[in-house]
Amino acid sequence: MGNLVLGIIILLLTIGGWAWGWNYFKDKSEAEYKRLYSQYKADGKLERSEIQDLLANLPAALDRDLSLGALCYETISVTATERNYHYYVCPLCMMRTAYETKATNESEANRLNVLMNINEYRRLVKQVKGIDVKLDESQFCRHCSPGISNPHLLLVVNWENGSDIHKVEDITAEDLEILAEFVQGAVVHKGERDVESLLLDYSPRLKRLLGFPVEAPDEKTAR
Repeated sequence: MGNLVLGIIILLLTIGGWAWGWNYFKDKSEAEYKRLYSQYKADGKLERSEIQDLLANLPAALDRDLSLGALCYETISVTATERNYHYYVCPLCMMRTAYETKATNESEANRLNVLMNINEYRRLVKQVKGIDVKLDESQFCRHCSPGISNPHLLLVVNWENGSDIHKVEDITAEDLEILAEFVQGAVVHKGERDVESLLLDYSPRLKRLLGFPVEAPDEKTAR
């Protein structure tokens, strides 16, 4: 009987040790990432090699559960009048360009969504600190880009003081959100209603936004 009790105690201690070890390494993973980020961001900016290293070291686990967000309540939106045109004002030349608000296909619907929320895009890109990024809206202006029939919003990333410029089109508000979160050292993305997900899940998209090859395997540096 005594041996049985002793065996049970040893088993419980072993399981407890495994649980403690698992939590320790989860804590260490996030803590080590934060330490690495603080080291790189000490001078207020992030170099390309540092960005790549941070992407390769995004933690795959946290020491807490991810938030499922707030409850969703049904809301009703009422529009008093329907406008036939949306006017885009170019921030460079201040000229107005009229766009019909009736979309006939998905591409036009996406473009209208960007145009009607352009101020939110401008606000979000300002949150991307530490790397040189900006929005290129010039295609939406018929005065600045008279020959463009299918305009797109571009994200422009300047590397090496502008000697290496990466551009990506058809960006979304979420693209700018995850990019801002990443360069601020976050390890989770907060989506609609504050639903949380690991930023690691967005690593391929972050690489595309920053101009890094997606197919190349991540080489994690032991730290």
